[in-house]
Amino acid sequence: MQTIYIDTLLCVNLFIDYILLLITRKTLHIHTRTKRLIFSSLFGACTSLCALLPFYSVFLSAMEKIISAIIIVLIGFGRSNFRNICIRFITFLGLGMILSSAVLLINNLLRTDKLIIYNDVIYFDISPIALLCTTAIVYISVIIYHKLTSNKFRSEIHKITLSTGSINKLTFESALDTGCNLKEPFSGLPVILTEEELFEPTGICENKLRVIPFSTVSGSDIVLGFKPDKVEIDGKELKKGCYIGICRNKLTGEIKSIMGQDLLEVLG
Repeated sequence: MQTIYIDTLLCVNLFIDYILLLITRKTLHIHTRTKRLIFSSLFGACTSLCALLPFYSVFLSAMEKIISAIIIVLIGFGRSNFRNICIRFITFLGLGMILSSAVLLINNLLRTDKLIIYNDVIYFDISPIALLCTTAIVYISVIIYHKLTSNKFRSEIHKITLSTGSINKLTFESALDTGCNLKEPFSGLPVILTEEELFEPTGICENKLRVIPFSTVSGSDIVLGFKPDKVEIDGKELKKGCYIGICRNKLTGEIKSIMGQDLLEVLG
């Protein structure tokens, strides 16, 4: 009979949940603190102990996986609208299923007793010291890779705050896109593209809108845009200002805005 050590079980599932949360954050471009992911992973690791209960069944396993995944997503990424929570939940759960399938495949190919799935919980028969050393090596490797491949713009997601007479103040997240170099043709100011739904609670002053043409691989198009009275990026005011281009159903995913690198260059 296979002996399962609780400390190893907790460490393995803490590591796995953290990796799954990181991949989910990267896939959906979610802006959240690493500290939240650690707390979320700790909760997920603790729920793995349910597999040791004597009355654990297939039904209880399925219910525990669904409920714990929802709580893990809420802890890791915070509150959001129902649609975003569902997307995050499905993505996290789907990645977990892919990982479990990969583990089963590896286990069948290698036919090793060091890697098992006990009551749908992944367990590696590895000492805590070896696990910590392996985790440290992986972490350092990721850091080195990030330093070698990242440019001076460290964050891909930035916090934008607009202030105008009609909108008053609006804050949203914008993803850095190196291919976005749209400018307002008369002033030459850069344009931050946003989905129309971001302005639904407050509305837009229509007499401030102007047409901004742009080109893509698929052809030419136009967006309506306006210049806010004040724009802040990550808390720093954009002195020369910029235009906000409003599009409809152009941007997919949770991030409903994209911006170019030239805006960060102005900030310095």
